[in-house]
Amino acid sequence: MSSFGEILSEFKKSEEAENIVAIIEDNDLQNGMIAWKSVRIRYKAATDCQEKLRSVRDDLINAIYWRVERNQTQIAGGFTPNDDNTKMLAIYAYLQALRDFPATNPITTQVQYDALVWPTIPT
Repeated sequence: MSSFGEILSEFKKSEEAENIVAIIEDNDLQNGMIAWKSVRIRYKAATDCQEKLRSVRDDLINAIYWRVERNQTQIAGGFTPNDDNTKMLAIYAYLQALRDFPATNPITTQVQYDALVWPTIPT
């Protein structure tokens, strides 16, 4: 058993210290000590790819959400919406696909990120 500080010291000695994240499962903590077997290593690149995926996803949502707001404003104002119901349903489906995208595409590498097939933007 090693203390958390001892484990971090070992990681800092590693050549890849800046590229790894230690994940420690709570059920393996005993009196503030951690068994080495309970430490799993996950590369930061996986986290970075997921963060990049979410960032791009958020940008795509923001890029089309104005159409939802315009539609709602036009309806609330008693105007005929620019987008008919069929177009709006396509936009809502696209937004939902983007919201679900990180969960349905658990990527861990840049190669996987580069191979992603994003939902198609409705016209």
